[in-house]
Amino acid sequence: MAWVSIVSWDQDGRVTRYAPFDTQAEAEAHTATHGGFAHAIVSGPVDDWLVQNGNTLTSSPLVKPPPAYVSRYQFKKAVLDAGQLDNLKTAYPNLTEAAKLYWDEADRIARDSVLIAELKAELGISDAAVDNFFRNASRIEP
Repeated sequence: MAWVSIVSWDQDGRVTRYAPFDTQAEAEAHTATHGGFAHAIVSGPVDDWLVQNGNTLTSSPLVKPPPAYVSRYQFKKAVLDAGQLDNLKTAYPNLTEAAKLYWDEADRIARDSVLIAELKAELGISDAAVDNFFRNASRIEP
């Protein structure tokens, strides 16, 4: 089992600094020198772990829910950044008129919109991938 030395975390408990180790002894030695605490690896990226009570981690990663909406620009820029613009253009003719109208006219794109539901089905995109897409899109400066 792999171990980490959790050196620091922010006010929300999200891990901000850590060091990975192969053994508990190595992690505890690092902690003795640099502070924090040693912990066995839990699932998910270390940067998503949540520190509780100053010395334990959640058993699963902290996942922020995706935003309900992103701006039209954020959505389209995220599509472009993800290299999916050609795929979206190919899927567009197969969308219903309601989804096409949403794509053409909406000022903001809702995670639970008809457009997203149809694109998921048309392109075979998972819910998790859509959630990550919306998280990434929300970070784009509008």
